[in-house]
Formats: sequence, structure tokens, C-alpha cells
Amino acid sequence: MISPDPRPSPGLARWAESYEAKCERRQETRESRRCRPNVTTCRQVGRTLRIQQREQLQRARLQQFFRRRNLELEEKGKARRPQAREQGPSRRPGQVAGTSSEVFPAQHPPPSGIHRDLTDHLSSQAGGLPPQDTPIKKPPKHHRGTQTKAEGPTIKNDASQQTNYGVAVLDKEIIQLSDYLKEALQRELVLKQKMVILQDLLSTLIQASDSSWKGQLNEDKLKGKLRSLENQLYTCTQKYSPWGMKKVLLEMEDQKNSYEQKAKESLQKVLEEKMNAEQQLQSTQRSLALAEQKCEEWRSQYEALKEDWRTLGTQHRELESQLHVLQSKLQGADSRDLQMNQALRFLENEHQELQAKIECLQGDRDLCSLDTQDLQDQLKRSEAEKLTLVTRVQQLQKAGGWTT
Repeated sequence: MISPDPRPSPGLARWAESYEAKCERRQETRESRRCRPNVTTCRQVGRTLRIQQREQLQRARLQQFFRRRNLELEEKGKARRPQAREQGPSRRPGQVAGTSSEVFPAQHPPPSGIHRDLTDHLSSQAGGLPPQDTPIKKPPKHHRGTQTKAEGPTIKNDASQQTNYGVAVLDKEIIQLSDYLKEALQRELVLKQKMVILQDLLSTLIQASDSSWKGQLNEDKLKGKLRSLENQLYTCTQKYSPWGMKKVLLEMEDQKNSYEQKAKESLQKVLEEKMNAEQQLQSTQRSLALAEQKCEEWRSQYEALKEDWRTLGTQHRELESQLHVLQSKLQGADSRDLQMNQALRFLENEHQELQAKIECLQGDRDLCSLDTQDLQDQLKRSEAEKLTLVTRVQQLQKAGGWTT
């Protein structure tokens, strides 16, 4: 005799399980089907491409939807089961793990200007980094958030961004990286300023070295001249006697005095020329100042005339436009005048025709009046004849009565 199986059948177990267990089981099956590779023999390549394009369009629409309504979904750090943790990297970057019965609280996203500045700064400075996606992700179909008022304070996790390579980057790290980049830029600016200062110092050092080199050359030349003069003096002392030396010294003093006098005269002339040149310079500066003043006046007058010319040009254009308008109005008035003249001629013709008709009618009225007078005369005559006939009949009746 075969003993019955003590385990319940799967149909009875499913019938006996609760609603929550059934939801959990269905969610697990959906998750397991979602994570497995979606490659079968019954599906075609074109169909998968169309499905991917449709999903991309739907993802873009959802992103626009969340951007317009300022919604942001919280990300879950870990899955409930280790299987979901192992299968998490194989998912698409837009999916979020979790059950369909969970409701995400509405969060206020960070200001979009900060993300825009950070993304622009990172894209311009850190060219080697991988491009980043938008801060708002596409939620799955069973995780669509709704904009509701939060009843209590919600705990906000650290926001992160999903890159194209599937690596989540926290906003704190992005901000820290932007701070590092700003510090590097400041250091680079300081180094540039130091380089400019060093270049200025190098130019001044080169000038100082040139001046010192020239001074040393001049000093060497003066030393050579002194040596030559000392040698000449030594030779002179050996050639001449002391009395001759005195004469030579006296002659040299006389020459020195004459040279000094000539130098004084030349210096006086140079000073006079300098004074004259300074006076001429002052006069030229005054004339230059006057010329500059006149130039400024002429320039101001030129600007004023230019403005007047512009205003006159605008007025001329306005007057031309008004003239064109008046000409068009005049043409319209001329056309209306022609129409009125034609209408007047037509009315005059009608008036003449009406006058002719009136004259004809007056003639007919005169004829009718004559006919009426004749008829009235005939009527009067007939009435008179009638009266005479009546009187005769009465007379005849009276005469017949008498005879009877």
C-alpha cells in the first residue's frame, strides 16, 4: 500500500497562503525574470531594438515629468536578499530595486543651478572623467512616485548620480572635487602672478646688470686715462726743470682759466638757449593746450552736428514717410474725386432726364387740364339739357293730367 505524500500540493499551498505572501512570491518571480538575460529564439533583433527605443523614449518622458514636478526618488543602498545584491550590477542603470508595494516619500530635489554649475565646471576642467547622467533617474514602472505632502520629516539619504559606466558618484564627492578644482585654479593663478613678478624682476636685473657692466667699463676707461695722465706727468717732470715746470703750470693755469671762461660763456649760452627752449616749450604747450581745447570744442561741435544730422536724417525719413502717406492719401483723394465727379455727372444726367420727364409730364398735365375743362363744359351742358328735359317732362305730365 502506497503511503500518501505528507507535503501539500503546490496548488493547495498557493490557495492556503496569504495575500502578502502571494505578493512577495510574485515580486520575487518578477525580479528573477527581470535579472536574467533577455535573449530567446522567439524574439527578433528588430523587435528588441524597437523595444529599447521605446524604453528610451519613455525614460526621457519620465525624466521630463520628474523635472517639471520637482520629484526625486530615494535610492536603496542594499537589497533584501543576497541574490538581489549579486544580481544588482547586471541591471540597467535606470532600475531601482524594491517591491511594488513600497511608496517613496516625496523629496525636494537640490537646486538645479548647483548641478548645472557643477556639471559645467567638471565638463570644462576635468576632461578625463567619464560623462555624468542627469541627477534624476528613471524609476521602474511599478515605482512611479506621486507628488504628495509629507506628513512627517523624511530622512534624506546622500544624493548620488549614475554615470554611463554604472558607477554611482555621490554629490558630496562631486562638490569636494569641485572644491579641489577651485583650489587648483587658485594655485595656478597665484603661480601665474608669481611668474609675472619674476619676469619683471628678471627684466630689472638685466637692466641693472647692463648698467653695472657699463659703469665698470667707464671706470676702467677712467683708470686708463688716469694712468696715461700720470705717465705724462712723470715724463714732463723728467724733461723740464722746476722753473720750466712753473712756467708750464702757469701757462696751463692760464689755459685753464681761459677754458673755464669759455666754458662759462658756453654754459651761459647753453643756459640762455635752454631758457629760450623752455619758453618756447611753454608757449608750444600753451598753444597745444589751446589747440587741444579747440579740438575738443570742434569735436563736441562735430558730435553735436552729427547728432543733429542724425536727428535731421530721422526727421527727413519721417517726413518722407509722411510724404509717401500723404501722396497715397492724395492719390486716394484724387481717385475719390474722380469717382465723385463721375457720380456728379451721372446725377446731372439723371437730373436733366428728370427735368425732361417733368416737362413732358407738365405738357401732359396741361393737355389733361384742357380735356377736363371740355368735359366739365360738356357735363354742364348735359346737366342743363337734362334740366330742360325734366322741366319739359313735368310740363308734359301736367298737361296730360289736365287733359285727363
